[in-house]
Amino acid sequence: MMSNKVPPRPRTRVGKYEMGKTIGEGSFAKVKLAKNVENGDYVAIKILDRNHVLKHNMMDQVQSYLLSIILFVSYKFKFIHCDRIYQLSDIFLRH
Repeated sequence: MMSNKVPPRPRTRVGKYEMGKTIGEGSFAKVKLAKNVENGDYVAIKILDRNHVLKHNMMDQVQSYLLSIILFVSYKFKFIHCDRIYQLSDIFLRH
């Protein structure tokens, strides 16, 4: 008898991260759970919709958002050791 189970789709990889399920979503971004394939750690990765950002002239807003994250992280964790923020990347994926 044949099994009706569909084989799982291969997971998308971005660098050393294997993308998992969506854990948050906004008007122009998604947050995905991802696994570092080198050490097994789980991280959250925010993915911006490049076409939406460009179409709605939101580059200044995105740059301000990224600057806010950098400033917050550098201020908030100046006196606290934090190993949970791994990198901020500018990666544009083409479909």
